[in-house]
Amino acid sequence: MQRVRQQKLEKEAIKIGVKATSSLCEGLVEVLPFPGGPCAALLGQVALLVSSAMANHDNLKALQEMAAELMVCGGGVRAA
Repeated sequence: MQRVRQQKLEKEAIKIGVKATSSLCEGLVEVLPFPGGPCAALLGQVALLVSSAMANHDNLKALQEMAAELMVCGGGVRAA
């Protein structure tokens, strides 16, 4: 139980770090001299991609759990 809680806390910390990285990069694009601006923009896009991948992973995990529950319950829902 403690391990699961620790994993959730770590995951939330990673999400916060990714969002902070993305926000920081947005602010630095106009401030940094070339090639820093384009690099910061690229890093910001990578951070958004990581954030999206994490959200998709969570959604797929929830879908997997629902599918497993449906199989265990015998699929009480029938198609019309």
